[in-house]
Amino acid sequence: MLEKQKPYIAVMFIQLSLAGLFLLAKLAISDSGMKPSVFVAYRQAFAFFTLAPFAFIFNEGPASTSLPWHAHLKIFIISSYG
Repeated sequence: MLEKQKPYIAVMFIQLSLAGLFLLAKLAISDSGMKPSVFVAYRQAFAFFTLAPFAFIFNEGPASTSLPWHAHLKIFIISSYG
């Protein structure tokens, strides 16, 4: 019975996490006067330090295909605008 409920539990957990993030962002920006750009920088740094160990632990070795340099340049330019 629990197997059928796993997707619903996962969606509820994600929604609750996002609601907590939004509340935290509102509190940090409105009460303490933190600039939104500083909050985004802290959030990105926290995400990096949280997810980086998993990337190193579950790394399966070097990629079998690498992108050419112009593809890296295009990704950099597009992500700079985003």
